[in-house]
Amino acid sequence: MMRSQVIYKSNPLYKKCPSCSQVSTLRKSHARNLTEKAVRTLSFFNTYRCQECGWRGYLSNFSLTSKSVKKLFLYVVIIVIAALIVSRLLKVFL
Repeated sequence: MMRSQVIYKSNPLYKKCPSCSQVSTLRKSHARNLTEKAVRTLSFFNTYRCQECGWRGYLSNFSLTSKSVKKLFLYVVIIVIAALIVSRLLKVFL
């Protein structure tokens, strides 16, 4: 049975550059200031630089596909329905 993942970890080094659309030209870039260090530490984004055009910016290490968004939506609906059922049962028995 295949594992079902909602969020996929991807490697931005093999993605297209957002500026010049070249593939495999992105490399990690060091954080230049406290703001960039905070973004790197508190989120899923890292700083990258394109070796071809010099673009520098943030890219995520994780990605969502349309299939995973549908699955995530289904999980949220199930959780909401379960919460409603539990709240109704608690009102009846308490």
